[in-house]
Amino acid sequence: MDAEADVAHDGGAAANANADLVAANAPNDAARDDDAAANAPGAPGVVAEGAVAAVGVNAANIGQDENADAANVAGAGVANADAVDAPPNENANLVADEEDAAAPDAGILNAENESSGEDIEEAPTNLFDVWEALEEVGYTGTFVASDIADGSTLTPALPPAPGLRINGVGDVPLPLSDWHAKAIKSNRHTAKIQDGSYHKVHSVEGRRLRIKNPAWEGKFASFLQTVAYRLGVDPKKLSAKLDMLLLMEKGSQVKRCSNAEEDDSVIGTLLVQLPSTFKGGKVTVYNVDGEEDDDDNHADDITAMTFEMGATSGEASFSCHFISHYLDSEYEIGKVLKSSMGSLTWSLNGLPPSDRIVLAPLLKEYKAVDLGRHGINALSHAHRSRFEAIKVSTSRKGWRALILNAEMTHIHRTSYYANDTRETSIVQIFDEEGNDVTAAEERMKEVINLTPFDVGGGMILNFDEEEYQESWGCPFSSSVTTSTYRGTVTDKFVSSFILAYDATLVDAELQCLRGTAGVAEVTGKIVATRNYSMLERVLSVVDSKKKAKFDVSSCKKVLQMLNRSKSKKATSSERIEFVRKTLSGLDSSEPDAELYDAIRAAAGRFGYENVKAQVADLIGDVDRRDRLQLHLFLLRCDFILKLSNGGHENNLLDTLCQALPLFGANKIEDSGVINSTIDSLMSEHGWEAVATVVESTLRFLHSKSRFNRTIPALLDRARLLQEISGHPYGFVQSCLVDFAKDFVNGLNSVGAHVAKPHLRGDNKQIFVKAICHVMEHGLAADLAIFGSWLVNDQDVFPLALEVIVEQANALGFEARGLIHKVLNRCLVMHSAYNWYRHRGADGKIPRSLHVRKIIADYPGMTRTPDEDGRLTLHCAVADKRTASETITDVFESYPEAVAIRCPITGLYPFMLAATSQVSTVTKMVEASFRLLLADPSLVAGGIPVEDDGGSRKRKRSASLDGQEAEEV
Repeated sequence: MDAEADVAHDGGAAANANADLVAANAPNDAARDDDAAANAPGAPGVVAEGAVAAVGVNAANIGQDENADAANVAGAGVANADAVDAPPNENANLVADEEDAAAPDAGILNAENESSGEDIEEAPTNLFDVWEALEEVGYTGTFVASDIADGSTLTPALPPAPGLRINGVGDVPLPLSDWHAKAIKSNRHTAKIQDGSYHKVHSVEGRRLRIKNPAWEGKFASFLQTVAYRLGVDPKKLSAKLDMLLLMEKGSQVKRCSNAEEDDSVIGTLLVQLPSTFKGGKVTVYNVDGEEDDDDNHADDITAMTFEMGATSGEASFSCHFISHYLDSEYEIGKVLKSSMGSLTWSLNGLPPSDRIVLAPLLKEYKAVDLGRHGINALSHAHRSRFEAIKVSTSRKGWRALILNAEMTHIHRTSYYANDTRETSIVQIFDEEGNDVTAAEERMKEVINLTPFDVGGGMILNFDEEEYQESWGCPFSSSVTTSTYRGTVTDKFVSSFILAYDATLVDAELQCLRGTAGVAEVTGKIVATRNYSMLERVLSVVDSKKKAKFDVSSCKKVLQMLNRSKSKKATSSERIEFVRKTLSGLDSSEPDAELYDAIRAAAGRFGYENVKAQVADLIGDVDRRDRLQLHLFLLRCDFILKLSNGGHENNLLDTLCQALPLFGANKIEDSGVINSTIDSLMSEHGWEAVATVVESTLRFLHSKSRFNRTIPALLDRARLLQEISGHPYGFVQSCLVDFAKDFVNGLNSVGAHVAKPHLRGDNKQIFVKAICHVMEHGLAADLAIFGSWLVNDQDVFPLALEVIVEQANALGFEARGLIHKVLNRCLVMHSAYNWYRHRGADGKIPRSLHVRKIIADYPGMTRTPDEDGRLTLHCAVADKRTASETITDVFESYPEAVAIRCPITGLYPFMLAATSQVSTVTKMVEASFRLLLADPSLVAGGIPVEDDGGSRKRKRSASLDGQEAEEV
């Protein structure tokens, strides 16, 4: 039999298996009908954990021919309910077919049948022998699952407002209205599904959709785990790919049908119904056991479940509902009776990668002398049954089964920094006759990985790291060493394994199994000889093994070779598949510019539609995303923009920009490179095309500012803002406010001495520009921090004033005006505490030395109002931090200011001093009184009050009486 599916479905769905080997205890290989399995003659209905199963599963073939030969099914290690439940005569035919095919002798299996004296129909099959050696599987599920996703049940909530955006339509508010349904239907990217089962149903491809809600990704990941448990699939392996948006209007319906997938790794479908105010549209899913037969009525083999999806209760209008089912299930959607409904569909992928080398642990050591004398006859009944099952199920495919003895040393340290280490080695390898083939299989030593199958790309059929040691049985020696602070326990194990591998693997494939270094070496030979046959074999290994992957250089070489090919097959479907597998086979390294150019060239030659899925996976890869450096982000943006310029429309840029703040690395490696890259992007693609990139970069720099508070990084950011200031970006103003805050905080954290070299060197002009940004866009708190930093060092203060004057003409501003702003907004409220070289005769440091210097160097500055009309005296007395000495010096520089009201508050300086929240009442009264003494006439217009017969009446002013007499 050639059936290739190893997922057995709940409800007794047929599940066939390939003859290749895989881990039998893969959770998604669980049998889906415990009852049907329990009724099987003498065989449990589930696959056991820690044993042998078939590799290279193909979910697209689920439910194919039940008349598969038992030997191949045995190799799969997956329950085939139809084969087990078959009547006796059918089992006999299965065995007969196997004999006719000249299969290898089953050895102990046939001997056991003959000695039992029972009819062949009742004798155990190869499948039985495999099951006998297996334990119960850990995952069970159903063929269909459905629920409301609002958090009211065990199903995690999905955001009812995913922020759905459709190319050509824009944002789609929910619940879905008839108006937006019509807009979607009339969109140029919307297509009517041309299928006889679909009536008045339209779809929009997944690449035209975008989910903008930032909470969706995390919520959907948690939701997908629940879907996996409900279906009986390992949550670690289940992934989902957005396929399309389904739009059903009034009168739409889907007649009974099933999904057909070209992708062998797809195991099911997930449909998430978005909030919609519809009626009708019930979903029914059918689980069919076995093939349809015209002569027999199989109604009992059909399980059907119907779901209203919240339409009757009204929950559909404000919550998401979902339904998921296996690929071999059939479904139908009833007629929509009112309004419209919209649903997002995903393809579910939950199958493990295929493997061509596996190790089945026997949990004990078989001595070399016994194996040498008796071969596999030295094995126990259960272990020989397993060996025979593997041998029978794989021999036709060119696989070889051997016995391998290996050694492991496990060291456990019990110190504060306790850790475990393991060292493994292969001792001997025997064939089934007992011949020592260690020397002949020497090449296998380099590629065999004695670690669990699902941990680090190992080959031992064990999916639990904690049970890894149990795969070796009991230690044959153990030693303990102790000291004052630590202890060490050393256990040594020797155990036997069944080694099964594809003997058709040639040196190239085996070399690839060494890892990326081996793949790189083979790739060099392939490119040098342009050997496409060898490339095909290597790609099959890369596609199936986690460890065997292309590095950046190897991937680039293969793509360049495919791009340059001039043969008639250059653009055939076979070569397109080569490109896909090459892109998918890239390891987690970040592509460089040359590789991106090669990918772009491949998209142009082989069609972007043919490789867009691989490109999207490369951009969205989790491992690369978690290490996303800013310069790599810009490199990806350049690649995406070039793709778009080449006519390959995509939404990858928006997706990438959304991921940057979530996954970008905290530390910016080289901010200078960032500026030059953005400048190059603007020159090549235009400032409008890179607007999203520039904004994302500036927002990211602000969010990571506390990790990058260096003067060079801050000044590079100031340069970037200066470069983009000539373009009408709407986000620049807010980015300047962010920069002002980050710049003063950065100065304050590194100290004044660090800034001195930059004020004197080549960076002094951009340093002054950064000061201008602070004064123009900084908030009050930012200005206060900047003033404190400027006054804190007696050398930096005069140097900063000097550089401002020096660079004023080059930057196009008036030096006096900027210094005036700095004085009023940043300096008058601070005191000079650390100017030790400027002590007075009394040994004290005048606290207003910095203000005195400006007053001396720029006469009349305190007489000039600022842009708000305020004088320096107004600013000084209004701030509670201003020292008395500073107020005195400012007042003496312009005494007339005491009689000038503040244009903002309307108060005189003495009133401002009285209302400022100074530290003590004495200081407030003192400052106010001193200013009032400077011009007592400010209170001469007070209103006298006279007591007249106990009533308090206001006395008319003489001036007012005279004014009235003149008017008369």
